[in-house]
Amino acid sequence: MFTTKKNLILLALVVLCLAIVGCQNAEKQAIVPSGFLSVADFSSDDIVVLGTYDEVVARLGEPDYPTHVGYHPKFWDDSSWIRVIGFGYESVEYSRLNDSVQLSFIDLRKTGARLTLQAGDGPRMIIDSNTLCDDFYRYINTYVDTSYDINSWPDEEKLTFDPHYQTDGLYFALGFPTDTTDPLNSPLIMPVFTRHDRRLWYIEFPPLDMRGIFRDIKSNR
Repeated sequence: MFTTKKNLILLALVVLCLAIVGCQNAEKQAIVPSGFLSVADFSSDDIVVLGTYDEVVARLGEPDYPTHVGYHPKFWDDSSWIRVIGFGYESVEYSRLNDSVQLSFIDLRKTGARLTLQAGDGPRMIIDSNTLCDDFYRYINTYVDTSYDINSWPDEEKLTFDPHYQTDGLYFALGFPTDTTDPLNSPLIMPVFTRHDRRLWYIEFPPLDMRGIFRDIKSNR
């Protein structure tokens, strides 16, 4: 009788261990890097990232100025073009398609805003003007694209000119694809970090994002 109880206890421990390992493996398997970023991976309590024009106006007031009018090809039909209007405020800009809007630029130092990045089933990463480029790149390497380790590159290979303000000097300004169907020609999400302290300055988002304001049009084609 004692042997039977002992065996049952050992069996229960084995089952428990297997269950724990199984849960751990399931958790690991659940985090599958997508290979690309999207504006839809970002959210914020401080600013509208994806929403409607009325939501932006309700929070920020009427736009200060128009930024651009762009014509972009539909993903499924290069002969058809969509008109995208840009509008902006002092340190935040949006792209608008009908009543849908998405964030196209945010200066995190001027706004003091915080964004939350969650790629796929990965953990949430809070992003603000104190975020270091090394931490951001490490998140990308782990939960977005594991094919390379950006932090192992020499700094000289990660530095380039400031694409938005076009100020003097070099900055950490790597772009990350938003489209896996053509990653070499994909529109890019561009977080820019200053060189002297390696902290986040601003982020540019392209309007041509398959999970951004084009998502409804593409899904209803």
